[in-house]
Amino acid sequence: MQGLDVSVVVVQGLIFLIGSALGSFLAATAYRLPRNISLLRPSQCVSCDAAVPWWGLVPIFGYFFLRGKCVNCGQRFSPHYAFFEFLMGALTLYCVEVHVGTDALLMQFTNLWGVGSQKLYGAFHFVYVVPLLTSLWLLYSGGLLSLIDIEFRILPDVITLPGIVVGLIITAFDPERAFTEALIGVAVGGGGLWLVAAIYRLLRGKDGMGLGDVKYLAMVGAVLGWTGVLWCLLIASFLGSIAGLFAGLISKKGLQTAIPFGPFLAAGALVYSLHQLFFLDWLYGPESLGGAG
Repeated sequence: MQGLDVSVVVVQGLIFLIGSALGSFLAATAYRLPRNISLLRPSQCVSCDAAVPWWGLVPIFGYFFLRGKCVNCGQRFSPHYAFFEFLMGALTLYCVEVHVGTDALLMQFTNLWGVGSQKLYGAFHFVYVVPLLTSLWLLYSGGLLSLIDIEFRILPDVITLPGIVVGLIITAFDPERAFTEALIGVAVGGGGLWLVAAIYRLLRGKDGMGLGDVKYLAMVGAVLGWTGVLWCLLIASFLGSIAGLFAGLISKKGLQTAIPFGPFLAAGALVYSLHQLFFLDWLYGPESLGGAG
């Protein structure tokens, strides 16, 4: 049992590192994509164009190895990269723990080579993979879009529109969700938020949200269906209201302070994808989920 515990910790560390490495890539993409910089170009200092040494590219720790500055010109690097890498690593591990559990995941892979492995593999494939893949897709795409939205106030079509297609492909392999539900989710996500935006503009005479938010919610609907869209919007609105109130208190513009909505949509989508049984149970009761009376 002790050997298994050690293995679980090792696997958890590996999952965390993989998530952090993906976070590093996403952070670089968020910086380069809106600026039309090639993703294949080696990392460079934005001030002097000096190449970042390999030890500076190590997720999370690279920032500290470089002491937060360029080794050539001394230009300071933002610590948000290290924070984002840590966040992606931690949330990747959390997604695995919620949908599978590292110990169960390790046992599944271990038993693949034993008796009855075909049955175990079938259970692993259909029970865990699609929900986990859905949450990871929402995590990574949402993280990328959030970074871009925070800096540029845009959610690029080059991500959201292909994202709708990717979401539909993921749902096509989900035995627990009908493909028509995904199509309805796209329609409700895109059309519903567009209607809200149109009404807001009619009443206030200005845009309350951009079309990027509309396309992003359609992307969310492709994997979470129309119920997921509604919960995502509800959670995002709640979180956004709190953040907007806080920002208004510390800003000279007061409650008129504009904040990007994309990060809150990303948070709402991820929370619902990880804990949708909780929300459905809270709304309909355990009997609707086949629970005991």
